[in-house]
Amino acid sequence: MCGFVHTVADRVLFPSEGRILEQDDPDAVLVHSWEDATWNFPRGHGAFRLLEPQLD
Repeated sequence: MCGFVHTVADRVLFPSEGRILEQDDPDAVLVHSWEDATWNFPRGHGAFRLLEPQLD
């Protein structure tokens, strides 16, 4: 999986309900998470995805 976070971050923190639920490298948190909240977040927030630039 490659995306904005994987490109710019070497560490990701995922907050949930006032505490840090997970923190690790992007692959561990966003791809191999054991936490339901982390796993479901990107699937429910499509509006936050960056659009690919249109080249004419």
